[in-house]
Amino acid sequence: MAHFNFGACVVVLLSAVLVDSSKLNVPRVLLPLFNDVSTNFTLEVTDGGCYKWTLSREDVIQLTPVNVQPGTQCSTQVLLSPITKERKRNTVVVFAEEVRSRQIIPCDVDVDVIDTLQIVTRTRELYVEEAPQRFEVSAYDDQGNQFTTLLGVEMDWVVSSVGTSGIVSFMTFKESPYDTPPSVAQFDQIGVRGHIILLEGIKTGTAKVSVKLPQKEYAHINPVEVQLMVVANLLIDPADVYLLPGDTIKYRILQIRHGRIHEIQLPSQQYYLEIEDSEIASIDSYSSEAHALVVGRTKVSLRDKNVDPNVSGVRVPQATLNVALPAFIHLVLLPHRHWSVLVEDTHAITVEVFDRSNHKFYINGGRVDVTVPKEHFLVESTSLNGTYNVGRAVKPGTARVQAVLTGVVSPSGTEYPLLDKVSTEEDMLIYPRMEIHPKNVVLPWDPRLRSRYEVPLICKGGDGAFIWSSGNTSVATVSASGLVRTLTLGQSTITAVMLNNPHNQATSSVTVLPPSRLAILDAGLEAEIGAPIYLQIAIFAKAVSDTEQIPFTMCQDLPLTVTISDDNFVREESLQGSLIDGACTIVPILGKSFGSARVTVSYREGDIFLEDSAMVAAFRPLTVLHPPSAETVLALGTSRQLVFVGGPRPWPGRAAEHGKSMAQGDAKAKKELLEIAEMPNLSTDIRDRYVYTILCRVLGETKVTLSVFSEGRSGERIQSSASVKVFCAKPRFASLKAVLQTDEHSSCPMNVNAERVAVQSSRDLQLELQVTDVHGRVFDNVSSIHMEWTASPNSLSQFSNKDGTFAEHVEENGLILPLRYYQIVQPFGETGAVDVSVRLTGYRSAVLRPKQITPEWPPFGIKGEKGSVTPDIRASLSLLFVSDTLVSPNQTTLFNHPNSQLILHVSQGSGFFEPQLESQDVASVRYLEHSQTLEVRPISTGVTRFGLVDLCLPSRPAIVSITVVGVHSLVPDVADYLQRGKQTLCTVHIMDTMGNPLQLPDLSQLELRPQLEGSSFSIISIKEYQSDPNVDKLLGVKGPPAPGEFRFIIQGLTLGDASLHFTTGYGPYEVRSPTVSIQVFDPLRLYPRNMTLLVGSQMSVGVSGGPSLGLQLEFSVSRSGFVQVSDLGTVVGEKVGYTQLTGRAVGVSKVTGNKIVFSQDTIDVHVVPLTGVRIESPLTRLKVNAIMPVWANGLPDPLSPLVLGTTKPALAFEWDLSSREVAEVIDVLVDTGMEVTDEQRISIRIRALSPGKTTLSLSVFAPASMTGSAAGELFEETLQLEIYEELRLTQPLTIAEKDFSGLLIAPETQMQLRSNRDGLSRVSYSLQGHPTSTNVDMNVRDPSTNTAWTEQNSILTLSNNGFLTTHTSTGRAAVVISSIDETNVRQSLGLSVEVKPVHYIMTTVRSTLHISPGVPAKALPKGLELQLEVTYHDNTGSVFAATRSDVNVRASRADLVQMRRPSDADQLSSNSTFFSNLVHSGETVLKISDNLTPSQASDYIKLPIEEFVYPPKSKVAVGDYVCFSMPLELPTGESGLWSSDNSQILSVDHDSGLGRARVPGGPVYVKYHLAGHVVSSTEIEVSPISSMAFVNNLGSPLFCGDTHPEEVYRVDLILYSESDDTKSSNVLVKNKEASCLQPGVVSPSSFPFTCEARFNSPGIQMQISDVFKIQPVFDSSSGRYACELRPIGRSSEVSQLRTNVTLRARAASWAGDAASAPLVLPFMPAFHLETQDVVLPGGAPGKLEIRAVPEVIAQLQVLPIDDGLIYVSGPQYNTEFSVEYQISLTSKFWSSAAVNEIQYINVISLLTNQTAKVAVKLRLDPDQWGAPCMVAPVSSLVDIAYSNRHLLIMVSSIFVVSLGTLYIYVAFVQPNMRTPAQPFLQSGPVHGHSPGIQTFLSPRMSPNNTSLIRSSPFAETEPVYGDPRLYYSSPRQRNLSPEYQ
Repeated sequence: MAHFNFGACVVVLLSAVLVDSSKLNVPRVLLPLFNDVSTNFTLEVTDGGCYKWTLSREDVIQLTPVNVQPGTQCSTQVLLSPITKERKRNTVVVFAEEVRSRQIIPCDVDVDVIDTLQIVTRTRELYVEEAPQRFEVSAYDDQGNQFTTLLGVEMDWVVSSVGTSGIVSFMTFKESPYDTPPSVAQFDQIGVRGHIILLEGIKTGTAKVSVKLPQKEYAHINPVEVQLMVVANLLIDPADVYLLPGDTIKYRILQIRHGRIHEIQLPSQQYYLEIEDSEIASIDSYSSEAHALVVGRTKVSLRDKNVDPNVSGVRVPQATLNVALPAFIHLVLLPHRHWSVLVEDTHAITVEVFDRSNHKFYINGGRVDVTVPKEHFLVESTSLNGTYNVGRAVKPGTARVQAVLTGVVSPSGTEYPLLDKVSTEEDMLIYPRMEIHPKNVVLPWDPRLRSRYEVPLICKGGDGAFIWSSGNTSVATVSASGLVRTLTLGQSTITAVMLNNPHNQATSSVTVLPPSRLAILDAGLEAEIGAPIYLQIAIFAKAVSDTEQIPFTMCQDLPLTVTISDDNFVREESLQGSLIDGACTIVPILGKSFGSARVTVSYREGDIFLEDSAMVAAFRPLTVLHPPSAETVLALGTSRQLVFVGGPRPWPGRAAEHGKSMAQGDAKAKKELLEIAEMPNLSTDIRDRYVYTILCRVLGETKVTLSVFSEGRSGERIQSSASVKVFCAKPRFASLKAVLQTDEHSSCPMNVNAERVAVQSSRDLQLELQVTDVHGRVFDNVSSIHMEWTASPNSLSQFSNKDGTFAEHVEENGLILPLRYYQIVQPFGETGAVDVSVRLTGYRSAVLRPKQITPEWPPFGIKGEKGSVTPDIRASLSLLFVSDTLVSPNQTTLFNHPNSQLILHVSQGSGFFEPQLESQDVASVRYLEHSQTLEVRPISTGVTRFGLVDLCLPSRPAIVSITVVGVHSLVPDVADYLQRGKQTLCTVHIMDTMGNPLQLPDLSQLELRPQLEGSSFSIISIKEYQSDPNVDKLLGVKGPPAPGEFRFIIQGLTLGDASLHFTTGYGPYEVRSPTVSIQVFDPLRLYPRNMTLLVGSQMSVGVSGGPSLGLQLEFSVSRSGFVQVSDLGTVVGEKVGYTQLTGRAVGVSKVTGNKIVFSQDTIDVHVVPLTGVRIESPLTRLKVNAIMPVWANGLPDPLSPLVLGTTKPALAFEWDLSSREVAEVIDVLVDTGMEVTDEQRISIRIRALSPGKTTLSLSVFAPASMTGSAAGELFEETLQLEIYEELRLTQPLTIAEKDFSGLLIAPETQMQLRSNRDGLSRVSYSLQGHPTSTNVDMNVRDPSTNTAWTEQNSILTLSNNGFLTTHTSTGRAAVVISSIDETNVRQSLGLSVEVKPVHYIMTTVRSTLHISPGVPAKALPKGLELQLEVTYHDNTGSVFAATRSDVNVRASRADLVQMRRPSDADQLSSNSTFFSNLVHSGETVLKISDNLTPSQASDYIKLPIEEFVYPPKSKVAVGDYVCFSMPLELPTGESGLWSSDNSQILSVDHDSGLGRARVPGGPVYVKYHLAGHVVSSTEIEVSPISSMAFVNNLGSPLFCGDTHPEEVYRVDLILYSESDDTKSSNVLVKNKEASCLQPGVVSPSSFPFTCEARFNSPGIQMQISDVFKIQPVFDSSSGRYACELRPIGRSSEVSQLRTNVTLRARAASWAGDAASAPLVLPFMPAFHLETQDVVLPGGAPGKLEIRAVPEVIAQLQVLPIDDGLIYVSGPQYNTEFSVEYQISLTSKFWSSAAVNEIQYINVISLLTNQTAKVAVKLRLDPDQWGAPCMVAPVSSLVDIAYSNRHLLIMVSSIFVVSLGTLYIYVAFVQPNMRTPAQPFLQSGPVHGHSPGIQTFLSPRMSPNNTSLIRSSPFAETEPVYGDPRLYYSSPRQRNLSPEYQ
């Protein structure tokens, strides 16, 4: 029975659920009853399933299932047919039972007789010759219920005409354009009419149509009829018109026939027009022209002469004519109604006139004057009334168009002028025509490469802002900047549309075709050696006509094969050249040497083979051979030869294309400067050589240029030029140089030619003369200049040519080239010094006269004071016949290797030398005569020297120092990081034993070996570097290695860390480098790949890949001004536009310090304007109590909350619900305790409250900076929400109260089911339909029984132990949980499991911490950790019990939050829960998504984060107190604890958060702990004291005295650091009212400063320490330090001090180097009483002496307390510092009772703030009283007792009360005490207190009470009222709990 009940419950549950999903096509059926006719109706169940049909009564209707499925005999449709003949109402219930779920759907079917009929039609007016109208009959019973169907019922329709016959006729459906309704299809075939018919109008008139039932049983029902009107479908054009007074309009009559409009010509025999009010307008019925008369409104009617106008119901076509006055006019530019146009476009300027209600006038006779600037717009035609002007724009610019409406002219010529003319104007913006360059782009298609080209198109003209589009995006796409990307073969038209006016556009054609022909263009086929020859390659495609060849625009991507016949010519693909017309690519050829070669270029792809070849040549560049410097300086009248070599050579057979030309610089100005003559005999004997002779005729300078050229067939000229600068100058300076020559017959011939003055005296000496001009240029020919030579003394030598020089020329291949000019000095064989000089005096006339050259006068003239003068041009030289030898370098280093050698150069000396070594063990030295060098080879490391002795000249030996070194260390320089698949350069620096780079020409002899450690072989590979231009460019190698460098190439293979070192040498001589680590990483990738921002929005760039540690990311943008990116990758939109952002992982070389870019990536960034907002929600219909997330998206897409929620300024999102009873808005962060503002409501939660509908509205105001408009815009959006109630059982109550919702699980999910009986009894889990046998072990079951099957696929699998696994199919299944305990009691539990896909996710924000109450927080505190729990919901809002999850969280500002998964300490097992730690201040938006859900469901949360910890990162001075605060606490209200990571620098109280800066240092991190975790921290740096200042000193004097010893003098002091010189105290506190620094709590044990004081007046012997105790103190109430001066010295000497006190504070040595400015305090010493009482012996007067400074004495007041008893006389001045007062008794004293009492007088000083009380005592003699006494005599004891009666009464009362109290305690209290209580005060720490005592003490304890602890008789008991222990004051004495301290 238990199983049956459970199964029944499951069936009921499933039925209840499935009923909601299955529906009937009609809820109730009403069928008519006929005798001979059977009406049928098809009942159908929608939404799937298969049903069996049953009836409650089978005698009323018959069921016929339709489309029955074989086997199950079920169907979804059934045919209902009445079979009863009983003419009354019968009701039958039809049941549809689903064969699998047993779901039953009932339907009521009623059968009844027809009572009335009714014709249903949409219109009762038919148009002639138009489409027919449908008429339908509805039948009703006697209660007015309409019958469901009249299928199969024949009707009797009758049509009758009123008047003329044939007005309407019947039409069958098959003859009409309509589809035949199924209910009358059978009747329509046989020509019988059913309940639906068609009628068409034949001609105009009135007709009636009636219908009745022809059956006999319904003969009593009267027919029903309707009257129809057939009219012609006529229209009056225009239907509504506005005219100006006096204007006319011609009306037209239009008729619609068969869907076409036909015009009826007027006048007509049938129709005419009639106007309603002839005073407003008149109409000519013949011409149908209306004339407007006065302002008003009237009707124009169309009359039919065949229709009686008095017949009612006739619709008369009418038009409205309005006569009004003009209010304003508009100018419209056609055809596009836009005022931005292009030059040469034709447009029409139209004028539109409107009245004040914006009605447009029809202008016929109106007159409008239109003015257009002719220079910009040329009007070609104008209408008569001026409202239509056609023209074209002729010039760019702005044209002001003006229009004026002047009046109206009627057709008769009558003018109607306007009293107030109406005018307007518009600006026509004329732009240049738009053109796209290139106009046509033809690109080749390679099927193997599938070529994709990028072609930038440039659009000129327009306003510069364009929108690009492609006509065929499958062939080519275009970007917003005009960059075209091709995709495949085909043609596409690229269109650029002007943004301001989309009608202005230009097009370009992009065609992709296969190549058909290849050609090398005859252009630029030769070039200089080493210069590139750019072969211009043209490739053609066949046009559509197959006859025309179209050249490609670009074809550089085609794989061309290049073959060169000569190896001296190579292809250099890295070179870039420019294309000429007709070429699509370039093949760069580089000629390495002189010559020519044939180049063949071919292309092959499949059957296509294209080829062409051409000859190329490389020629020597035309250069100047002589003079080599390309400059020559000649004296006037001298000449020389110019020699040129190189240049293009003539092609064979094409000599006419070769030529040359010689030109001077400026022929007009300097045509006589040079005389140039070619020397043909010297130019033709050697090819490529050109020789010219030049002669200087005039002083000046010019450039002689020779050009050699070759003109190609294409017209391109290949030319090479060379120039020589010629200076025809005047000599200005001269110099001499000795030329040393060796004697060929000597045993040590000197083969040197050095510039020396040391020579042998036995040989002639040549002196080389150099003459230079004013600019220092050397003359090549000075043969025309006269010279004078002198020597001093002349006894040592003589000159061979005294007035000139000798010229030495060089003859080379017939050329005579100037070499030098010299003089020969002939020594006489004596040694000594000779001064030789030469002077240039003028020109040689013998040289100039034959050439007819006239020199300047005076010769070589320069400007002087008296005009032009000849300068003194001379040169001198001192000769010495001695020379020394030099070796270069004289100090050098050599590597110790057998193959190593060093060459030293020897200069000067004779040329024959002998080296003499200091040691033979270090190096060997050999002199090489032919090269005058020394060859040094190493032997061993060390240092040696040798001397080089000149064998020919007596000179000092040259000393050379040689150091032989070896390898000391190897220093590898390689990047620490390497991208996988990339290569990097590794440079090994080899250092010698001296610590310098090893200078070795060939480092290969070192045998440097790289060593990979461990598994590094699989991570990187290394090889020796080989120079390759392509590799060098890729690796950034510039130039050869520096000395001591060896290079390797390392390539990254796989991810990981590799170790590498290098070694050289072997055995004990092995040198090993340090090990370097190289991390191989994945390429750096940035995301999102396409970032879209608003102006002011922020988003962090996500980074993946790249190096893992130790590197810095740098970000840059391609176009500045659009976005701003921070160092952390936060991108902020600044201006609308597009840019690219590049991120680079960079580092620094440890060896060179240079920056290295390891990896980089680039993403696109778009900044767009905000155009709107949109509400995003996963559902619009949700059930009661469901919650769903809702957020706002921006337009245009994709502006998600990640962008919309991070703008600055922040956008405010105002949400509202139209019905708050239906649903409510919940903030996402409602549980955090913060005050959520509209700026944070980018996302919200909607909770469904009750069934109904509501509208969710969103309003967002965006500023102008975000929208791009002139002002901000308000965006509004609404969303309709429907809340419905979940289907639940209400009866029976026992079931209705239970929750039968079951489990909701997502597909492909696993879940463990457990019951409360698991482990206690035998529990098994099974699916409904697979029961567990009771005869088998419940722990062993057949797995095949654990699957519930749907129609096609399995839903879930359930194991016997309750492990449930869902599959991809969705559906429902029932789980049965069975239990059998030890007593054999069986229990079963049914559970419905529904498998559905996840529809949306929602994130709930929780926190274990809360913001303290009373703290206004509009943001979340930095340091707070949020728990984000993701729940999964279906399409109704129900929460899933189990799902698969792959939650991803992305933050718009990833630098502000840290995400983590739950750890073991969190005790959370859910994969959909994670934690977000708020680490930095700012605003970020989290996107939570799950990739495993359909459509990747997501949710958004905005987190505003602020720094709540106080103080934030700060600098404090030594000695500062800091009140750290953080408004975070546990839910219990418990606050956290504070800690400092360096309490030596900054100590912090754990509970209160009070910190004190102790010593300079930092930074110190102060942390706030809650629940054992660090919640937040702040960085504090303690700075030394830089300055200190006294404050709050108002100039009050400093004094010390006897009367108030407790008073002290304090001067407040503030300590400053360099950064806080404006503070007012040394306490940093956020809220002074809640300061952690309570008065009296802080008492520092040490101070960071000392107080110093001294007396200012000199000569004072007393030390200030004898008068004051000076010490530093801290006042916690004011938060300031102070210097305290406490009086300690009281003497007459102190009272007479006249001085000031200087106070100064000085920082302690460990606290800083600062001191305060000295503060001078006025010192006013207190007066001093020589005695504290005045004794009056026997009543005689006494004296009171007071010592003080004169200022105090002058204002002293001595007053008796009772002046009636004591008399004080005036002051008597003894000295300047002393005064006396006489004290005496009055007569009243003796007569009063006061004689027995001590009297007092007061000494008052207002200046020192003193009041001293002096006792006046009476001393009587013994004879006056029995014994010495200080009181007056008394009469008896009775008088004494009476005088002290009050005292006696008090003492007696106390005694009596004490005795009574003691008796009560002994008798009653002590017996009831069982154990004595612990004493309240303890010597050690107090660990506990009585709560009652604390409550009792709190309100009574005064912080100012300073009573000491006294012993008490109640020490061993609980305190009682009056116990002295209740009067403790200090917290240290009270030992109260911390909250009272």
